[in-house]
Amino acid sequence: MSLLQTPSALAAILARAEGPSAAQEPSTFPRHPIEPPELTLSRTYAPMGFPLEVHTNDAEVFPLLARMWDHFEPINTAPLRMDVHVLDVDGSTSCPPAAVHRLIQPLLVAMADGNNYSIVNLATSYTQVCIARSTLAYPLYAEWFLLGAPHAGICTRLATPIHGACVSRNGRGVLLCGESGAGKSTLAYACARAGWTFTCDDATLIPNHETGRRVIGNCYQVRFRPSVAQFFPEIMGRDVTPRAAGKPSIEIPTAELPQLQPSFRAEVAHIVFLDRRDDAQPVLEPYCISAAREYFRSVLYGLPRTLAVQYEVLERMLTAPVHRLVYERLDDAVALLEALVDQDRG
Repeated sequence: MSLLQTPSALAAILARAEGPSAAQEPSTFPRHPIEPPELTLSRTYAPMGFPLEVHTNDAEVFPLLARMWDHFEPINTAPLRMDVHVLDVDGSTSCPPAAVHRLIQPLLVAMADGNNYSIVNLATSYTQVCIARSTLAYPLYAEWFLLGAPHAGICTRLATPIHGACVSRNGRGVLLCGESGAGKSTLAYACARAGWTFTCDDATLIPNHETGRRVIGNCYQVRFRPSVAQFFPEIMGRDVTPRAAGKPSIEIPTAELPQLQPSFRAEVAHIVFLDRRDDAQPVLEPYCISAAREYFRSVLYGLPRTLAVQYEVLERMLTAPVHRLVYERLDDAVALLEALVDQDRG
């Protein structure tokens, strides 16, 4: 069948043409079946603080977005846009497969199937999402694979992401970096329990428009691997949080942990790479800046011009002293970090 015409549309046109008043009445044509629904609803959110206008045809989308982004305070920047087209698909009831990501510059495409996909224009940070109505019944899937797509535009054109936690003591921020399993979240939380200010436990963003070494993070949630509950009595007995992807974890809103002092922003004074070892003698020593640079750059992707901006932002961050922390016990690590930050005041 040709995409130019369908039998039902053709029949409607012929019926109007043959009617007695066809010459007097203006023609109105139905939307083509390959076109998504019109967007008549809109709300504004602030994922990681960046204003985002969301346009959709279905209000069921809004509670999912609110759960992800309502707690962030907006940054004073021009708003981005996301269009979410909710499709009525006959016979669709199951959760779609995991989306496959492909970078076809300037577009980042996440494709699950013909009715569930997102397209992010990395040059403009404009996001388009098509999602089957039945997929909204699987909120973790919808949020992780499709509705969270604007983060790709934020983390390429507007901010520079760092795979690291961030905590502060007396206004002096410390980035805790290292590969997965190095203990970033655990040590960040241990610092927070000791009175440090908590900004994030795994993903730090440097807004590209900022100067200096100011960063932002999701201070509203802390995430642990289930095994770390042995170190913190208040985590014992909590259920593993259902997730659409990634390793099993226990995710807790920081509002439920009254001993934590959260802050959306921090000023980084030191960068620390974690080296956790069994039977290690605790030591904090200088670390190779070129290795830190390679670690930071390894998570970046996007257009050549946005990468160039992010590389400059990272060089600004790398003006902070870079260290390696070898440790086994959390108490020893926290004590060394406290001594490092306190010496700045001396």
